[in-house]
Amino acid sequence: MVAGFATLVIAINAPDGLVADDYYKDGLAINRTLERDDEAQRLGAKARLQFDFTANRVAANISAEPFADQQYRLRLTHPTLEDQDVTLLLRRAGDGTYHASLPSLAPGHWHVLLEPEDLFWRLTGRILLPESRMLDLAPQENTQPQ
Repeated sequence: MVAGFATLVIAINAPDGLVADDYYKDGLAINRTLERDDEAQRLGAKARLQFDFTANRVAANISAEPFADQQYRLRLTHPTLEDQDVTLLLRRAGDGTYHASLPSLAPGHWHVLLEPEDLFWRLTGRILLPESRMLDLAPQENTQPQ
């Protein structure tokens, strides 16, 4: 009886962080996302990310003509710890690479999303930090029926 009551208290007080609130909205967002993947493929967008944990910086070589001069957003999301997610603004340096300060990140697998400011296309991937320090991103092929 005590264990049942304790379980009830935990269930009531624990947040449901992994449960989506609006499934219809999520479905619409998936369609827009697939279009952005297709656009990245059409443009031949690619990127190589390099994580430097000593200098707390991330550098990116991005090829996505004709958008070479704009800023990019890099989102790092933890699969289960939403409060650990970060969005970084990558700014172009004189050598043509893009850089941002890198905050302290929990060790583990991270989902990576790179997109231009206009959200016209996107590149996605996964990386194990801090073990991996480099990630190549290329367009995901859309396997959904048209």
